[in-house]
Amino acid sequence: MLEMANVGRGSRVLDVAAGAGDQTLQAGKRVDPEGFVLATDISPKLLEFADHNARSMGFMNVETKVVDGEGI
Repeated sequence: MLEMANVGRGSRVLDVAAGAGDQTLQAGKRVDPEGFVLATDISPKLLEFADHNARSMGFMNVETKVVDGEGI
């Protein structure tokens, strides 16, 4: 998916319904420090897990926000 979307160094990514953030972390790695990833989900607990994993992997270019994707 990320390859098909041409996500790479410097890209800005919006991950809607990110859940625990597996694809968020993959995107964070691809965009490098020059890019940015925003992971959204309705579940604060899942996003806490995703945020923790992003920080532990050193991804300072990843943020999370509680949002209902159906309401966008």
